[in-house]
Amino acid sequence: MSSDGWSLLLPLQRDFKDIRLFLAQANNARLRNLTDDEHEIAIVKFRTVLEKERLKNLRWKYVFYEEDDHGTVPLPGNNDGLRFIFESYRWNFRDALKDPAAIRRHFDKVSAALNYPFRPTQSLFRKIIAIARERSNDAVVNQLQELQQTYYPNTNKSG
Repeated sequence: MSSDGWSLLLPLQRDFKDIRLFLAQANNARLRNLTDDEHEIAIVKFRTVLEKERLKNLRWKYVFYEEDDHGTVPLPGNNDGLRFIFESYRWNFRDALKDPAAIRRHFDKVSAALNYPFRPTQSLFRKIIAIARERSNDAVVNQLQELQQTYYPNTNKSG
């Protein structure tokens, strides 16, 4: 256990399965010409604990934003943090125009990765069915509508 005090906050025996942590750090010290900023020092210590303690199953990422300060780091930090946390959510919906079952596989994969039930929205189905009517064939449109019915049984099959 480290002597910096952070380890007291992190139970070493805990399993951090399904927990993701994104730590964004702005370059406040450079922009304010400081070398002993408490906030900066605390973030570096916390990152060091994350690196050294090897917390069981914790998925984490640290990013230092060289050109950002406290006022500007939320935008890139939040964007990058959401991308890290929801990395499994990214997919090419056009795959469903060839294979409608790709929708179920994708949302099953996301649900498993994030340990939370995710499902396609009705809006997604409306849009993809409209696109399929323009770019695909009747069989694909029918498969998409049938899949939509499995998620939303009271939905009108017309789209």
